[in-house]
Amino acid sequence: MAGPAVASVDKLAQMETDDPVEVEGIVTTKRTRRVVVFGSSRCPEGGDDHRRAVEVGTILGRHGLEVVTGGYQGSMGAVSRGAKEAGGRVVGITTAIFADRVPNPWLDERIDEPDYPTRMARLLREGDAYLALPGGLGTLSEWLAAWCLASIGQLGGPLWAFADPWRPIHERVVALPEVGPERAAGVEWVEGPEDFHWKLERWLSGK
Repeated sequence: MAGPAVASVDKLAQMETDDPVEVEGIVTTKRTRRVVVFGSSRCPEGGDDHRRAVEVGTILGRHGLEVVTGGYQGSMGAVSRGAKEAGGRVVGITTAIFADRVPNPWLDERIDEPDYPTRMARLLREGDAYLALPGGLGTLSEWLAAWCLASIGQLGGPLWAFADPWRPIHERVVALPEVGPERAAGVEWVEGPEDFHWKLERWLSGK
């Protein structure tokens, strides 16, 4: 049996088929939108952040969206679990430098990159939309890079971020003379899963 056709992201947008197509190593279809979720590997199970991540994954899965995460445990695992149990497809972008970390068990596909910069670049390329959950330095570096790309028109779609804890950091950056308020619009704030659900549906409806 022949495998899926191979296409670039630009070519996929022009294709009429709904058959599986391989785009930069990930098998997808024209109708499937990807949401990249940035999150922590250390978010403890049972806590509020973990619960909210599961809820976000459930929302994404119920909307038939493909979820792309960093592939490990914590909130990455929680959002993967929610999406998978709701019928969604989950892709994890891992890296060989984290040899001591175990990928979460809800991945349909795992892509292992050789180092952290390559992994981040892959995450930043894969989305039709992006969401930053609460997290640590890794999550911070990812959504800041996404914001930078959004500010120059190089991000693949909207960037949402949980206001707690990220909004105060965003405000401090916007206050820098080299940045300014005109760059603030690159991030849309999310107050929780219900608010995210509303914003996601607005995006999906094209409003």
